[in-house]
Amino acid sequence: MARQHRFPVADGFTLIELMITLVVLAILAAIAIPSFSDFVKNSRIYTVSSEIQTALSYARSEAVTRRMSVSVCPTADETKCDDSDWKNLGGGTGANVGLLVFTDSGAAGTKDGTDQILKYIQITDPMLKITATEDFASTHYEQYQPTGQSNLTQNSKLLICDERGGKYRGGDYGRLVTAYKVGRTEVLADQHCS
Repeated sequence: MARQHRFPVADGFTLIELMITLVVLAILAAIAIPSFSDFVKNSRIYTVSSEIQTALSYARSEAVTRRMSVSVCPTADETKCDDSDWKNLGGGTGANVGLLVFTDSGAAGTKDGTDQILKYIQITDPMLKITATEDFASTHYEQYQPTGQSNLTQNSKLLICDERGGKYRGGDYGRLVTAYKVGRTEVLADQHCS
């Protein structure tokens, strides 16, 4: 009958095993951290563009449902429209700006009289840069009529980017919120940021 030898069972790790594990973790961290940072930045852009689209779509829906004009405007104090530019939604000015949705039966684009606040959405993110074009660059509000159409004279856009510029994915990482004259809104991904 052959005799079997038992090898001693080691408890814990050897120094070499521990060093190899640490090297592998360091390599994985070096790969993952930049990707995670870009993921967080992309999520911020996605969140702000979605919140802008939500505010515009909600205002249109309420205008049709209530059969009255409903407006959306940038606001710094959550109670009235200011002459804040749409680009201040990015927070680059340090202003605490969000979007105010309200019934607008008095002076267009002004919360007055019996106008009722329907929703406030804070969307300030100091890391973002928002570029406004067409009517968004020249007016401080968008008003929806009971038909669902807006007061825009032309399709208007908000390009949402951050400080990465053209360094990340050749600059094609921004999101574009488009408000059409007919009242519909759309968000397009992979837009060029410079």
